[in-house]
Amino acid sequence: VSTQSTWDTEDRPVGGATLTTSLGSFLLTLSSSGRLAYGELATEQKLSVTSLDIPARDRPGQAHFVLKASIQLSEENLLLLAYNPDEDVPKERQGRAHISLLELSSLHERASYNLADDEIVTAMEELRYGENVQILVGTQRFAGSAPTGRLLIFDIANGLQQPREFTFKQHVIRLVFFGNDLLGVILHTSIRLFHISGTKLNDLRTVDMRISQLGVSAHGEFLVTSDILGQLNLFRYFRGEKSLKHIARSHEKWNPYQLCLFNETTILASTFDGDLWVCRNAPRGDADQERASLLTSAHINLNEAITWFETGSTPLDTWRKDPVAARFLKNVNSLSFALYSTVFGTVGIVTQIPQKLYELLLDLQESLIRLLESPEMPFKYRDWRGEQKDLQRLIDGDLLRRLSGLSKADIDTVLTGMTTVEKPKYEDLLDLLDWIHKLV
Repeated sequence: VSTQSTWDTEDRPVGGATLTTSLGSFLLTLSSSGRLAYGELATEQKLSVTSLDIPARDRPGQAHFVLKASIQLSEENLLLLAYNPDEDVPKERQGRAHISLLELSSLHERASYNLADDEIVTAMEELRYGENVQILVGTQRFAGSAPTGRLLIFDIANGLQQPREFTFKQHVIRLVFFGNDLLGVILHTSIRLFHISGTKLNDLRTVDMRISQLGVSAHGEFLVTSDILGQLNLFRYFRGEKSLKHIARSHEKWNPYQLCLFNETTILASTFDGDLWVCRNAPRGDADQERASLLTSAHINLNEAITWFETGSTPLDTWRKDPVAARFLKNVNSLSFALYSTVFGTVGIVTQIPQKLYELLLDLQESLIRLLESPEMPFKYRDWRGEQKDLQRLIDGDLLRRLSGLSKADIDTVLTGMTTVEKPKYEDLLDLLDWIHKLV
């Protein structure tokens, strides 16, 4: 786990996405006042941040934004934004919610679409078929006694005009893909499944969730949700049966605020209190047991609530030339990671690391904590991070960075306190830390 602050103001990050172009990989982060942090993810995984002001027409004061990853058409990169009116602004002064398609290089608005009165955007996704690019937009409308929703389908070639639409009796929470041929529209208490055939969506069926869903995240054929009881629910789509089945549930009640299905067995769940929980899908122990259990495996307190996650993977070919990195990357092709942003404007990363490297860094981290919590250097790390002693520990990238500010004598003390047989030498440790800081 590692964090980096990107904002100089108290703007609240409200969206984010990763973008890969011919020019490189980038992280886009959008704030509540319309500032876009355009950060390049270099080989060293460092953020070089440029801030731009997003023009927001027809809106008084601040607005709420939804950001979707950039759309690449030929050599052009377009950015899709949705503007939702600020609820704190009096209704008579609120403009309509609308969607804008911007040229990423100049932020010039190429096309726009106004939503209906009392309607906001809740989700956006991109659907490609050959050269054809469609934008899927989920909405929530407040007209009437209960919120309803729509799925709008825009063909980019038509410039955000004359969308096809599906209407629902519940509002749309998220849009998720199961592979390349199935779309799941997550509604308040159900999931509407659509089969993707080229540029067409065929309505398949509705899966009743029986309880209100809050957070949602998908990975491959798996879907995780959090419900109003504060529990996590893991689902899997079975292609042969064309069915979505509930396969696991957590027994802890964390009331998670944001979810990230890191891979098909690992889930990241964050709370309003800044807790980040890691849980795994445990195998079914009893043949008569209806569902498997989602078991808590690790925890750390970030002291800031996470507002969004974005997953990806790091190719490791460039690292193999590094003699320090090569020791730990044998038979490892890539490492999955999750970028996140917090309510206070911090951007962080949670990344996989090889087991051998984890064991070495855990030993180093424990020795460093003992030094920092000594009478000479009182620092209550375990209280600060809210560490749970009965859980697996995460490697804290922010903590390891403190080594760079220690004297050689203190670093020698940390190395002496390690229990591993193959302790790194002082010079080797500096090289190792330099690579770790590049990785996270």
